[in-house]
Amino acid sequence: MKRIALFLLVCVAFSALTSAAQRKIAYEHRDNIFVADTDGTHQKKVAAGALPEISPDGTRVAFNTDEDSKTRPGPERHIAIADLGTGKVRILKEIPSDNCFGPVWSPDGSKLAFSIMAEKEWHLGLVNADGSGFRFVKNAELKSEAMENRFSVTISTIFTRSIWTETF
Repeated sequence: MKRIALFLLVCVAFSALTSAAQRKIAYEHRDNIFVADTDGTHQKKVAAGALPEISPDGTRVAFNTDEDSKTRPGPERHIAIADLGTGKVRILKEIPSDNCFGPVWSPDGSKLAFSIMAEKEWHLGLVNADGSGFRFVKNAELKSEAMENRFSVTISTIFTRSIWTETF
């Protein structure tokens, strides 16, 4: 009986270590997106961009592209998704705005929520991870300088939190 308990304990510990070793983080450094293991090892540049968000399963990174706009002053920002296995980057051009930012994955990795500028106002957008099914979730006047979208992990609704930033 003690052998079985010890064997199970070793299996659980090994499983936890293996699972932890497979976890990744995504971060931005000098206008580039990187991924690494949670302990900071095995860093790899994914693409040029900003505001990375790693998928719940750790296989993809959603982020913003950022280039000079050809149609208006300021940046042109699109949502992009990098597949970490293949290295392919796909820009979600079907979204009806050239000013989107801050993608956040749904808990199951099937959708992205993000801020979108439409008709000179910020809104909350939602799109399937394959780029299909875009829709506005909330048409609210958002007057903050920065807006952060987060999917609720415990319920299946989306909420928006405005964050004010001040420079001293």
